[in-house]
Amino acid sequence: MQAYSFLMPRRFLRGSYLSLSLTVVALACGVAMVCAIDLANAAVLRAFVEVVDAMSGRATLLNLLAGLDRPSAGRVVVAGRDLARLTVDALSDLRLRQIGFVFQSFNLFP
Repeated sequence: MQAYSFLMPRRFLRGSYLSLSLTVVALACGVAMVCAIDLANAAVLRAFVEVVDAMSGRATLLNLLAGLDRPSAGRVVVAGRDLARLTVDALSDLRLRQIGFVFQSFNLFP
């Protein structure tokens, strides 16, 4: 399994904003399951997180943190709230008020 590194400036290393505590994200790809991310008890700090390697799991990580994807194991906590326990409306409100995406292509989602 590849190790993932999240690079951020030292000035952002003050307080934890959201945490990602998952073991494996398995995605169905045809008949095979693909392990997209293998992180254990990582803390993502309030900062811009840069993952630069191709096929490093950027989209999967961002989709997990936004509640667009669900982990196959573990849990995702954003702003102290476990995303798996939120209702659809509460998750939508969290995305509206605390999560933002800037897409390179505006038509990624239909």
